[in-house]
Amino acid sequence: MSQDQIVRAMTNDGAFRCMAVRGTETINRIFAAQAGDPETHRALGGLVLGALLYRETMAPDLRVQCIIRGAGRTGSIVADSHPSGMTRGLYQRGKDGPFTLQGEGAILQMTRNLPRGNQHQGLIDASNATIDRALMSYFEQSEQITTMIGVGLPISDNQQAAVATAYLVQLLPEVKDARDRLAVLTERLAHDFADMDAIARQTDGDPKAIIEEIFYGMDFTFLSESPVFFGCTCSEERIQASLLSLHRSELMSLIDEGEPVEMSCDYCGAEYRVEMPQLRSLLMKKGDA
Repeated sequence: MSQDQIVRAMTNDGAFRCMAVRGTETINRIFAAQAGDPETHRALGGLVLGALLYRETMAPDLRVQCIIRGAGRTGSIVADSHPSGMTRGLYQRGKDGPFTLQGEGAILQMTRNLPRGNQHQGLIDASNATIDRALMSYFEQSEQITTMIGVGLPISDNQQAAVATAYLVQLLPEVKDARDRLAVLTERLAHDFADMDAIARQTDGDPKAIIEEIFYGMDFTFLSESPVFFGCTCSEERIQASLLSLHRSELMSLIDEGEPVEMSCDYCGAEYRVEMPQLRSLLMKKGDA
């Protein structure tokens, strides 16, 4: 099986940069941890792939988080991407049926950490959009960068991704007099990449093959590649820290129940069990507060 990875390239004239990602195994690990219908899985997978491209474009050495809230009360989807390539996703079920962007009130929120510890956040209206269109609108509106994005994510009958891939092409802001070339490339992508699910199957999501097709007839150079993988930041220590944040009376109430506390991670499904001695130790750490 091909390795999940993201590949970067640039045209030799410096006008365009392109990134393509294959994330099939990563996406399927996320799907396995997040129950949902096929369309919700498509949205979840699309946002996760988008988060990878967003990080590589805007903050390759820092963590990013993308959240898209569905129309009405149809829930939310969260995607985290870390500099190591570790990636995870979360589907938070809503009150009104399966997740959808079709309708009013859908919002895309893109957040990236900055070197000094603060954050940059952008919000756009994603009502009646698709995930790739919402991501393109974000780059146009919040970053002022002309961006084209495509997502290929055919879902199998078992609700797993047959292939998961995506690309991003940007006209670099400092380049002048490239509008004619942009118009030609945009038309090519609209025509030749209209069916991204088919492209995904034909290439098995191979990032280099996708970039070669996008930059067909143009001189370009592959710049770098890096791995992408599913992972989570949950741990026994984080679970205990969350319990330690409770008020002393709440901890005492848990101890009075006389049963170990069982918790699970919403992202990866890992289960944790905090035994009574650990609970008493946490209470002692709270002191008389």
